Amino acid sequence: MQLLIRSPNRRLLHALLRQTLADISQQQGERLSARWSLDVDPIALY
Repeated sequence: MQLLIRSPNRRLLHALLRQTLADISQQQGERLSARWSLDVDPIALY
């Protein structure tokens, strides 16, 4: 599964990503059932 997040405002998009990564890292003590990766400005989507 892929999630694509687009925004005409790059600064707001990066702020959202920073907050989301902070939220995920706070949950590290809990076992997450999914793996994820982040690709900013991907060349291709598969």
